[in-house]
Amino acid sequence: MKLRDAFRYVIWGIRKLPFLMTVYIVLFAVNAVIPSVIVVLFSGFVDRAIDCFKLNLSVSRVVLHLGLIAGCMVLSAVIVAVAKLVGIRVHNQLEISVLSEVNNKLENLSYSTLENEETQALLQRIGKEPVENFFNGINNSLKIISHLIEVVAFAAVIIGYSWYVGAGIVLIAIPVLRQAYKSGVYEYQVFEEAQENKRKIEYYESVLTSRPYSAERKLFSFSPFIAEKWSAEYNKYVELNEEGLKKISKNVGITGTATNLVPLLFGLFLLVPLSRGSISGGVFVSLLATSFALIKKITVELYWSISDFAQYHEFYADYVSFLNLSSNRPRPTDRPAASARRVVKNKRVSDFSVIEMRNVSFRYPGSDRKVLDNLNLKFEKGERYALVGENGSGKTTIVKLLLGLYDNYEGEILIDGVDLREIYSVSDLFSVAFQDFHKYEIRLRDFLSFGRDRFDLDRAIGVLDTLGIDSEILKQNPYLGRVDRSSLELSEGQWQKLLLARILLDDSPFKILDEPTASIDPLQEARLYNYFDSIPGDFTCLLITHRLGGVINVKNILVLADGKIVEKGSHDELMKKGGRYAMMFNAQRRWYSEKEGW
Repeated sequence: MKLRDAFRYVIWGIRKLPFLMTVYIVLFAVNAVIPSVIVVLFSGFVDRAIDCFKLNLSVSRVVLHLGLIAGCMVLSAVIVAVAKLVGIRVHNQLEISVLSEVNNKLENLSYSTLENEETQALLQRIGKEPVENFFNGINNSLKIISHLIEVVAFAAVIIGYSWYVGAGIVLIAIPVLRQAYKSGVYEYQVFEEAQENKRKIEYYESVLTSRPYSAERKLFSFSPFIAEKWSAEYNKYVELNEEGLKKISKNVGITGTATNLVPLLFGLFLLVPLSRGSISGGVFVSLLATSFALIKKITVELYWSISDFAQYHEFYADYVSFLNLSSNRPRPTDRPAASARRVVKNKRVSDFSVIEMRNVSFRYPGSDRKVLDNLNLKFEKGERYALVGENGSGKTTIVKLLLGLYDNYEGEILIDGVDLREIYSVSDLFSVAFQDFHKYEIRLRDFLSFGRDRFDLDRAIGVLDTLGIDSEILKQNPYLGRVDRSSLELSEGQWQKLLLARILLDDSPFKILDEPTASIDPLQEARLYNYFDSIPGDFTCLLITHRLGGVINVKNILVLADGKIVEKGSHDELMKKGGRYAMMFNAQRRWYSEKEGW
């Protein structure tokens, strides 16, 4: 970290809020110059007070200087008050700007970038109060700049009276300031090293105390094991901090001693021009008194400011890294106007006739294993499909590619002959229920109509009744989860049923159920899948599961293995074939013993 980095926050703030930040900076700068103005006025006051005493002159001359000094003090107080008001406005505007920038960036991040572990760690670091970090970083930078202005202004006053004294003081003050700067940087290095331990401590504390882990804590009695881990990390954390504090205390002691010596040396220097008559007694007293207060203030406050800024510097670096993360690939815009693809290029697609995957191969970033290997698939509108296979066979990967979450695959994915990579958005085309879905703690109706403008109450009542959910709760429209005492707390299975209801209420022409019923027993899952298969309507439905009892009535069953479709057909056709599907189904037959003929 370099001291010039202090200007980064200020420059960033000016780019975001040119007028407000200019006013804010001017207020800090003017307030930093006022102490040096008071030095000049105070020296005049002392000289005139001595003259009045010696020569029995009128005190009006003294009163004038006192008034000017009081005026400077009042002006400083007014500037501080105005700066606070401007600071509130700056904070509010930054909140709008920063949160908008963060949300826009998150919206445009590619899915592969979001899934990266380093990205997740980066998001955790910047996600904790980014507005506060920026606002405090700006204030901290302005404090450092103010300290430097105070030093320069005070040195200018000294040089105005005696240039060689000023030069000598600057030479003495530089190493003191440098030491304060180094101490601040070192403190942050200690802080940064201890942060990893702190994150582990917080994680172990959450495992020991938070509700999601309570059942397993009781069942497996792992609390002593986790407590031991917590204790080890806590001891490391304390050790690092104690070691850092010892060195910091030593540095503070050195800085403090030097701070006390500087004014004394300064007084000795000032005796030379005083003895020669180059400066008056008032100037001598004023400069010496101010040097004690100013030098100590600058060195001590600069130490803490540098220490704080080191942290804000790291946040700024993280934020820049966040903004530089890979975004969604821009869609092509330079194809000939006569091309058939021109019709949907850079537009949203809300309907289709055929979706085809041709010779698609895919491996996840950082992996050499092909999850999909020369895969060929075709989905036609209005048909019902079931994609089955063992865990890890690539079923969810197919969904991610269809949704456009990854585009670094080999081969083609075509929607009515148009390459998926050239389509701006397919969010209106698909509605998806994933196994690992998020439980949004919002009102029930908002959850059911998530991302859509319309909500058909009568239709919603029918869907909930079909899924075995009491439709009366629609009238209450409670919050889901644990928002407050009136919230509706749901089991895992109930959450999954609500998710299926949301998919049924969505008008998207392609509905995908990617094993969202893991917390529902196999028989109930089979009934739900059969219900989906029986729903009339001109929409395509893709059921993805490794439990085969729910798909026996689906006309088009696709068996995925080793990244390829190895079998396809109806249940009866695949059972007669006696291949992989028949083997998997026979192994699971006992799960569905209630069903006749199984």
